[in-house]
Amino acid sequence: MILHLERKFTAPTEVFIADQINFQNEYQNIVFTVKHLNNLKINAEVIQSPARWPINLRIINNKQTLFLKGKYEEHRPALIHGHFLTDASYFHRFTKNIDVPKVCSAYGYDVSRFPQYFFGLGRYYVQPVFDNYDRFLAMSDDMANDLVLMGCPQKKIRIHYHGIDTQLFKVDRTYEDSGTFNILTIASLVPKKGHMTVLKSLVTLKKMLPQLKVVYTVVGRGEMLESLEKYVAENGLRGNVEFKGHVNHGDEFLKVLKQADVFVHPSITDRRGDKEGIPGTIVQAMASGLPVIATHHAGIPEVILANWNGLLIKENDDLQLAELLMELSANSNKRKFLGQNALNTAINELDVRKKTKDLVNIYKKELSID
Repeated sequence: MILHLERKFTAPTEVFIADQINFQNEYQNIVFTVKHLNNLKINAEVIQSPARWPINLRIINNKQTLFLKGKYEEHRPALIHGHFLTDASYFHRFTKNIDVPKVCSAYGYDVSRFPQYFFGLGRYYVQPVFDNYDRFLAMSDDMANDLVLMGCPQKKIRIHYHGIDTQLFKVDRTYEDSGTFNILTIASLVPKKGHMTVLKSLVTLKKMLPQLKVVYTVVGRGEMLESLEKYVAENGLRGNVEFKGHVNHGDEFLKVLKQADVFVHPSITDRRGDKEGIPGTIVQAMASGLPVIATHHAGIPEVILANWNGLLIKENDDLQLAELLMELSANSNKRKFLGQNALNTAINELDVRKKTKDLVNIYKKELSID
């Protein structure tokens, strides 16, 4: 049995955690949490600390620890899998004296942004986990380097991207010109996602190709909505930009993907040091056959090979983005070339079924099972 740990299980956007459980059937799975959000279907028993106890999501209390130890003794899992460094650290009082293999997956903010919390003391919060856990799974070489800088022993790190269910994002795509050039971004409206780079590029694109009918669809919600809407209004983009808010996976999500001609995700490292791992929506767009324009940022170049299955620009380079958008708007053959290569990459290399087999092999190695 594999015991999965996450403080709040699980956010609507954390399909990548649910999939690692749902697609893994060699071992039984169980989840310990202190706040069961119940957003996603999970093929596992989820055990939550009783709600009547005060819950502090930074420091686990003694009652919670005793409760979880009791549940642990009932189930006796063979391996512990913590999700996020921060959450593994939260549960450290519970796990530190448990003598089973322990694996922790890092996902992004826990490596890039969290160490800067509390005037730089955040990195010390996770230090005990580096000693107590046996293996750390980094989504990319870039993330692995950041883990080492945080103090994680390099010998404990393994590169493992969790994958997505590529079958959910199949669309019937023709790459033909429709008379409107449709640009799509699916991402939370936060600085590191780079929406402002796209909006600035649209201003330039309209100047370069005033005759081009262009629509930029933004799927997602977050703190930047007001500032993005203000920029749109002040720069004459109201007829070109649509903010759709959150769209659940399903028919509407597929419709948005199918209508798009290009997917743009120009991630940046924000002023707080926050950056990506490998954005899941990039891989989803690839799985739908869309050509992708992204940035030389974090783990993105490890899935997007420039001029083969997508295009890469420098962070914040809205002029280069405008030039590439202009090129793709006029070249359906290039859109098809990039999009079909992206589709093949997603299916053959980034699918959750393949990646879950890799994860099971990691479990077996830690359990010393050949």
